[in-house]
Amino acid sequence: MEQLCERKDELLKKLELCIEERFSESCQVLQKIIDTSAEKIWDDFCSKISSALQDTRKLQLQNRKGSIQYLLFTFMQYSTWINRLELCISVLDDGFYLDEEDVKQYYIPDYLQGRYLEDIEYFYSKARESMVRLQDYELQEINIYYSDFYNSILYKLVSTMKDEIIELVMDSDISVTDRFMIIYGEYMGEGTIL
Repeated sequence: MEQLCERKDELLKKLELCIEERFSESCQVLQKIIDTSAEKIWDDFCSKISSALQDTRKLQLQNRKGSIQYLLFTFMQYSTWINRLELCISVLDDGFYLDEEDVKQYYIPDYLQGRYLEDIEYFYSKARESMVRLQDYELQEINIYYSDFYNSILYKLVSTMKDEIIELVMDSDISVTDRFMIIYGEYMGEGTIL
């Protein structure tokens, strides 16, 4: 097992500079996409949040969900296995994950997908050039490692739009606690309060 770990570390070390350079290029490409499609990106993102808030409102009217304490945005780690970036939007009352009713929506940032897949294929080809007999699980390690870079883009999206998100919450007419928070990450793990 130690040998496998060393090989994974060696692979990521060989690709480190390549990954950083490629991500820098990708950010420039994505910035142009964001500049030209900002309204559509916000509308798509907003519709997912609004849908979660509408579901919450319905449940609150039926007394099946308490006042909301957390709006949680979580990058789904399984995305790397299905080659599709996903962000889970969860609306939690003070029962956290013990809510009587679960309210979630999944946001798929279409504007990131194409470039992300291009990047992964590029890294796979570079990895095959630098190491012999790469296994699928080794290639998957590249995907897992690189997904954190795109996770940072999604974090930036949510943190930049937090005021607009709070406005959506207030306009939704749902009941929130005095300690309402927007969190990015995993509330039991590495969550960041926005």
